[in-house]
Amino acid sequence: EGFYPAYYEETDYCYRARRQGVEIGCVSTAQVRHLLSSRKWQREPLQHTANQHQQRLRFVCKHFSPSELSDFFVAEAAAAASELWLDQALGRALGVRHTLRTLDGILADRQRDLADPLDPVWQRRAQVGLQSLLRGALARAQALATSGVEAVAEAGVDLVEVVEVASQAQPLIDYRQQEHELLTRIY
Repeated sequence: EGFYPAYYEETDYCYRARRQGVEIGCVSTAQVRHLLSSRKWQREPLQHTANQHQQRLRFVCKHFSPSELSDFFVAEAAAAASELWLDQALGRALGVRHTLRTLDGILADRQRDLADPLDPVWQRRAQVGLQSLLRGALARAQALATSGVEAVAEAGVDLVEVVEVASQAQPLIDYRQQEHELLTRIY
């Protein structure tokens, strides 16, 4: 349930099963067909990105060893610092913030599912690493937002015109929402 609404739940399951001695395999030719697939990611791309980061971070905090955790935070900080898109930087920040807020529950799940006693040093390392990632993601988002406003100004685009164009897209967004709701009722 902790991996709701999606992402990494199957990876978590496989890691836990493997720790219990279950052999894990991959059938690369297998195909899955969703009878109903959510398009929420199209309506709420920022929330979609935040969910991906939040579930990835949940998985890392639940399964990584202290050395893996340290290496992860170094790599994640580099990825956050080189982010090219504002929505991705904001989504990362939202995912990290959520993970920080729910860290106690994640660690309780780690202890329950992995029979891994909570190490206060590891817990503190996770908190400090996540706080550092949050600061880095927010700084990158601020830099991208600032450069975006400057680029719009340099291009001579009127911000009022940008808002008008964006508001004209709202009927299309509403139409997609109605279409999704109709398909949900049908299936």
